[in-house]
Amino acid sequence: MKLNRLAAATALALPFLACAAPVVSVNPASQGASAGGAVSVTVAIAGMQGVLDPTGVQQVLSAFQLDLTFDTALLTFQSASFVGVGKFSAVAGDPCDYSLDCYFAASASGGDVSVNALSLETDATLAGLQAGLDGYDLFTLTFGVGAGDGNVATHIGWTSNPGVSPILDGNSPGNNTSTIGNVTYTGACIDIGNTGLCGGGSAPPGVPEPASWALVLLGLGGAGYASRRRARAAAPA
Repeated sequence: MKLNRLAAATALALPFLACAAPVVSVNPASQGASAGGAVSVTVAIAGMQGVLDPTGVQQVLSAFQLDLTFDTALLTFQSASFVGVGKFSAVAGDPCDYSLDCYFAASASGGDVSVNALSLETDATLAGLQAGLDGYDLFTLTFGVGAGDGNVATHIGWTSNPGVSPILDGNSPGNNTSTIGNVTYTGACIDIGNTGLCGGGSAPPGVPEPASWALVLLGLGGAGYASRRRARAAAPA
């Protein structure tokens, strides 16, 4: 009877295990910088394999709008470059300015950088460009580092504008379009003065995704069942 309950719990957890959870990260998670210099970070997406559209077809990334936040007292936005152009356009050297097959733009206001990209390729072409890729780099941001006191840590993170950002749009062959959900966003720490204030280069722990919780629950359930079996086997007849 207890074994049946464990099997039922396993069945309930399986939908969580099958649910892909993309991660959009700022890389490296931590790095040193010198006051008066410059620092660059690259935003990447991972975990796309297994992300399905509502009809069960593998999704491809066709557009995004992402807003990042930074401390203007310590960093000054300088430039943005689209390093994921090869995943959005099949045209070599596409400047992504709407003249060919993609569009990319970035603008800063105060301590916010808004980054947008859109592919004009067909869904079938995008599926070919991104086929088999679990993740890839999207864009690089460069900041000037203030020449202040130094010996401080500052973060580049994410800001949310409800209904506007962050948004990842997915398409798949057959024009099944939907917003990609269940996404985790991680930021980066900049150690100005290289003092170790970012924790020695380790990224902060993330919140477990549903699949991780399901594995934990399965592990606890299995351990509990095994311990009860051992207790019953050791009990006198």
